[in-house]
Amino acid sequence: MLRTQRRGELQVVAQVTPQGADCPVIDISLGGICLACKDPLPKGKIVDLVFNIPKEIDPVFCKARVCWCQPEKGDFCKTGFCFTQVAEEDRERIMQFVVEHSLSLVN
Repeated sequence: MLRTQRRGELQVVAQVTPQGADCPVIDISLGGICLACKDPLPKGKIVDLVFNIPKEIDPVFCKARVCWCQPEKGDFCKTGFCFTQVAEEDRERIMQFVVEHSLSLVN
């Protein structure tokens, strides 16, 4: 599976609800997303995520489950989410972004 790595080019923030928190994206793949969340979230919690894919106008709306949460230095938690509900059109947009971003890191 292709995964984008944290690089300067990936400047994306996801909104997590019901917490209402904006969390920077650390990485994203077709199956899920890793965010830098200020507060820890319990494993198994289902949340709504909204995020924009760079250079696109329409945001991605999806549901995701917290798979893991790891406290980090700098007063945040790396939090891994598995997508549980993503519209097919959004899934294709995520896949296109992951492929293009991964290729740009190689060049």
